[in-house]
Amino acid sequence: MGKATLTAQSLRDSIRYYEEKGNPSEMIRMVRQMRAALPSKDSIQISETYYWEGYAWNLIGEIHKAEEALKLALFWAPAGHAGRIDICNVLAKVYVDKGDLSQARIFLDQGLNLAQTLRDTAGWKRVLTALSYYAYYKEDFHAMFGHSQQLLALIGERVSEEPREYLAALTNAGLALHSLGRQKEAEKYFRQAWAAAYTYSVPHYLRAKIAENLGMSLEEQGFLEEAFEFYRKADTLYQKSNAQLDRSHLYNNIGRLLIDLGDLKGAYDYLQQAKELIYRYDTSGGSPVLPNVLINLGFIALMWKEYAAAESLLAQAERAAALLQAPSLTAYIKFLQGEVWAHQGRLSDARQAYEEGLLLIDTLLETGSDFYPKLLNRLGLLALREANLIEAEYYLREAHYRFLKFMHSSISPYDPDVISHIGGWASLYEKQGRWRESDSAAILAFKKAFIRFQLYLPMLSFGQRADMIEWYVKPYYLSLQERISRREDSALTAAGLWASHVMEVLEGFSVNESLFTKKPVSQEALHRWKASLLAYQRAEREGEAAQAESLLAVAQTSYAQLRESGYLPPLEPQEFFQELGQKLSKKEALVKVVHAGDYYIAYAVRKRRGRLLVHRQVIPGDLSQLQKELSLYLQTFFPKSTRRIHIFSVIEISLQQLEGSKRPSQQIIFHTQNLMWRWMAQKRLSSSTIRRR
Repeated sequence: MGKATLTAQSLRDSIRYYEEKGNPSEMIRMVRQMRAALPSKDSIQISETYYWEGYAWNLIGEIHKAEEALKLALFWAPAGHAGRIDICNVLAKVYVDKGDLSQARIFLDQGLNLAQTLRDTAGWKRVLTALSYYAYYKEDFHAMFGHSQQLLALIGERVSEEPREYLAALTNAGLALHSLGRQKEAEKYFRQAWAAAYTYSVPHYLRAKIAENLGMSLEEQGFLEEAFEFYRKADTLYQKSNAQLDRSHLYNNIGRLLIDLGDLKGAYDYLQQAKELIYRYDTSGGSPVLPNVLINLGFIALMWKEYAAAESLLAQAERAAALLQAPSLTAYIKFLQGEVWAHQGRLSDARQAYEEGLLLIDTLLETGSDFYPKLLNRLGLLALREANLIEAEYYLREAHYRFLKFMHSSISPYDPDVISHIGGWASLYEKQGRWRESDSAAILAFKKAFIRFQLYLPMLSFGQRADMIEWYVKPYYLSLQERISRREDSALTAAGLWASHVMEVLEGFSVNESLFTKKPVSQEALHRWKASLLAYQRAEREGEAAQAESLLAVAQTSYAQLRESGYLPPLEPQEFFQELGQKLSKKEALVKVVHAGDYYIAYAVRKRRGRLLVHRQVIPGDLSQLQKELSLYLQTFFPKSTRRIHIFSVIEISLQQLEGSKRPSQQIIFHTQNLMWRWMAQKRLSSSTIRRR
């Protein structure tokens, strides 16, 4: 063997070593050194060096340099040489990353035809991996899953000989199922790939991709803590391999998750980092990740009511998405544009955007797109604003059917759009005069928003709790209070008092980490609840029925302990009134004053013949008027036999201001916010009834 051959073999071994270690820069240095030592007539090895250089540039994210090197590799490779298959595969990936899917398809077809001509089974397997990557960005997830299954069948028992192709097949199969909303099946593929990634020797960036995809699947199923754990692992591994393009995708996913948690500031920081990474390697803005980053930034601007900024970002996203030919992505942009214009009162523009989104998504119904019911829901809400009740009911019914169809796949029962949909029905029923159904829907919307908060509670910091309450819970609370202010209804009034209680304890928990009492929450108790809940969910996913049942009992016990300690508020209005009814003696009463927009609502509660009576009084927002009305309220609503009145108010009311309300036999006790609930939570109570008028 000649000296040049030995040198080439040594350098090739070094290239693979640095690839395994995730050091693309050293790979480039080595291949250039190798190419300099090659004779000019050795076109095959020169082509190979350009291939490895382009491959390394692609890992770093320098896709323009990767494109240049790979085209040189193709130029030097002889016609019909098997090495052209891999060159075409990586070139196709580069063009997908640039957003030029038509050019990517040209190179995929070249690689595919050559593999078939040469009957190159190994090359054909790598073509299947490239086809899966292409199908993902074409949103053809059924084809992507088919390519992955075909690759797994070809690999068979030879996993140890082809670990990369095996991992790619598992990951792409999981990603296809994830995109189709089949999250439990997707998770199984990702976990299998994660275990295999540490069984065989593979580069850091492959492990990082698996960790990121597993995190996405867990996030979709609501296992946020575990999702964050895998996102952190992916970030560490991506940084080791200097994979900027992949990091931008990861930071976009983290940003989206933080948006769901209500942490808009944290999400904005991650998304800005993703945007900077994208433009660092591609100033043309052709990255397939860019539209998603711009969409999420536009959504944050919308939530911050910066409508001009939101409109600009979404227009940029639409231009970037046009290169990808991805209808569902463009449909989501139309959805958000409609939101921006609806908030600005541009209802005709909003309607046009929603309808354009529907037309784009019509062809994707079989793939299970969750944008379809969301767009229908928005058209229904828009028709409500225009007082077109027939059209509103049509769209809401269509959305209802679609929400149910996808509820067990990609749409959670506690998705914000599902909750807004229930709120839409509440408004429609009210306009139709169907009061009982309207009230039930309004209460259900608030209750679901509250349950959603509790589902996310183990993951939320204090700041995130406050943001989530403000964005996703409080609007339904204010809507309920506004409904109560407009008309007298005993059951509705009782629910309004429960809702004010829930909001009070939630806001107290977000700021002071206290529920019912001033006592700090036991972190050990919270951790025990979270850990048992996660363990139960994991066992249920894995089909371990007996273990899941046992862990569920532990989780329920932990929850009950937190509940009894006053750390978690009641889920049901009836439970709340059972406690309250047992606390009040027949000679005691309470008044709770709630500030709701431009007015106050005073809730008065007392007992009569063992039943709890709840009444409400709406008072204009002037402070002097509130004091006067409240004084009169106390005199008229409570009987002379009342010995003690507990007053809980959002404002300070002095005893002198209410002097006229005092009878000689009465004692008025004033409480600041949260102290009422400390008084109520001294012991756990059983049963009572509420009088309904």
